[in-house]
Amino acid sequence: HEIRMLVKRIGICPLRNLYLDRIIFPFWCVWRVLQLRRQVSIGCVYTAQGQLPHLAGWMLQKFGFPWVVDIWDDLTKDINEMRFGKCHFSFVKYIYFTTVNAICCLILQQADALVCALEPSILKRYKINPKRVLAITNGVDETGLYTVRITKRGEIQTIAYIGDCAILRGVRTLLGAVTLVSKSVPSVKLVLAGPNHDWLVKEVNRLGLNEIVEIKGLVTHSEALAVIASSSVAVCPLRPIGDYPYTYPLKIFEYMSLGKAIVASDLPGISRVIKSEETGLLVPPESIEDWAKAILRLLNDEKLRRRLEETARRESTKFYWQEVQKPIWQLLEKKWLNKEEMYSG
Repeated sequence: HEIRMLVKRIGICPLRNLYLDRIIFPFWCVWRVLQLRRQVSIGCVYTAQGQLPHLAGWMLQKFGFPWVVDIWDDLTKDINEMRFGKCHFSFVKYIYFTTVNAICCLILQQADALVCALEPSILKRYKINPKRVLAITNGVDETGLYTVRITKRGEIQTIAYIGDCAILRGVRTLLGAVTLVSKSVPSVKLVLAGPNHDWLVKEVNRLGLNEIVEIKGLVTHSEALAVIASSSVAVCPLRPIGDYPYTYPLKIFEYMSLGKAIVASDLPGISRVIKSEETGLLVPPESIEDWAKAILRLLNDEKLRRRLEETARRESTKFYWQEVQKPIWQLLEKKWLNKEEMYSG
């Protein structure tokens, strides 16, 4: 989407045809970089996620530029979204994405380095040499956390979920768990802040959770942070579908930075950030009973909750963006960039 908007804004093709622009875009990138080389010293080419940037980086490598690839999504994401019904299935699109992804897998094997913001085991399927992979996580911008307004809810114990309220994100499992929790803790409240879906209201009505579940819908980032800060427990019930097991959901970093007791799915990516019984509780992704037990543990055991909150807040400093990006700069400085030129602008 970002590349498409960039292409549209630049208007590379005189006909202003979006499809032609997409085809021309990689060649335009090569032309622009070759122009820039006459004016400045270029240490390397760093490309963003996407088939078009990958193709541009690969072509520039043939002109002698070291090529660094940034990967933060599974290359088969477009195919998986069609398979799991997140977008309209088209046989032509399926063939297109399958072919393009196969080509991308081949050219990525030739990159000089890959910065991977996914759990690195996902790259095994692309046969990429692990010695050329710099594995990082997502992070959090701590500057936006200092102005968060906390709304006290009295005796109500609140569970916060931030993000897309889709079945694929595990929200149905969460609703089932809250149904069980409410039998032991009648005052519990679940607050959902994020894009809403038609099925959600129907499911809440079917389960009789109208008095327990608050659906806020799409909110601003500051409002989402306020929901987290006002909660007793924060949750991330991601399901093991597509590339989800290998991702680092941004919400868990914000949960940690705001010092929340966390319950999250036990998946490869999340488990690299949250250590069970230390900075949160990890549970099987789709087990309603296990989710209910974990949430109840935190609601009923204040000592455990406080310990996890303190540890999570302390460990979150490792994931501030300025810390996450340090290995990237170290890689670039060590191999391709002249420090004096880089810092002089």
